[in-house]
Amino acid sequence: NVNAILPSVADNKYITNETLRAQYEGELLFIRALHYYKLVNLFGDMFKITTVIGPKEAKKLTRRPVVEIYNDIIIPDLIKAAAESPANYSDSEKGRVTKWAAKSLLAKAYMMLGGDANLALAKTLLEDVITNSSHSLLTGTDAYSNVFSTTNEMNNEIIFAVRYKGGADGIGSPF
Repeated sequence: NVNAILPSVADNKYITNETLRAQYEGELLFIRALHYYKLVNLFGDMFKITTVIGPKEAKKLTRRPVVEIYNDIIIPDLIKAAAESPANYSDSEKGRVTKWAAKSLLAKAYMMLGGDANLALAKTLLEDVITNSSHSLLTGTDAYSNVFSTTNEMNNEIIFAVRYKGGADGIGSPF
C-alpha cells in the first residue's frame, strides 16, 4: 500500500541518499496517482484516502467528487513525481517511473478536467515530452503493429509500461 510506505520514504527515515529517496517518493506518488486516475475514470466519485486507515474509519468515509480527487491527489502527486523522478534509466531498469511518465499522465489528467486553462497546461506538458524526452512516434506502414510487438518491447513510443517477468519455467502463467 502506497499510503503505508510513503511517510517513511518522504520523512527520509531509512534512505540516506537524497537522490534515491526522491526517486522512490516520485515512484510512489506516481503509482498512487495512476491508481486514482484509473479509479475515478472507471467509477466516478471516489473515497479520498492518503493515509493508512482502519476499518472503523473506512466505514465513515464518503465518496468525494471526481474534481476533488484530481485537485487534491492526482495532480499534486504527479507534479511532485515529475519533479523527483529521473528522466531515464539504464536498459536493465526500463519500466520504472520517469519524469516523462509523470508529465504524460499529468497532461492526461488536465485533459480529463477540461477547460481552456487545463488544456493549455496539458499542451505545454506534452510539448515538453515530445521535445525533450527520448520518446517519439514510430514511423512506417507497420508502425502501429510494431508498438505492441513482443520483439520491440519498450520502444520509443512506450512512456510507461508494467514489465512482467516469466514464471519459474520462463513461460509465464498458463492462466
